Amino acid sequence: MDKSILYLQANERIANNLKGRFNDEGIEFIHVGSAAEVFEMLKQREFYLVLTDGYIPDMRVHDFVSKCTREYPDMILDVCMDLTCILDRYTDFR
Repeated sequence: MDKSILYLQANERIANNLKGRFNDEGIEFIHVGSAAEVFEMLKQREFYLVLTDGYIPDMRVHDFVSKCTREYPDMILDVCMDLTCILDRYTDFR
């Protein structure tokens, strides 16, 4: 699978800043704003990593993680509570 990230982030400005950084490295970075959009995208294709922060506007984080692990057990899911964790994922890809 190609290096691809599906990023759930309610704040579009944060997502756009990160998108440029990942895309510059040849990593496909797709931003969505809700859990519903994540699950819709996952029906269409696979992602190497699904990344989110602790704020998910339409679902509790616990419920989101439970559904992801139940329906997509082989997918890598990371819930990052701060920007440092997200930048660590950037380093992992390089």
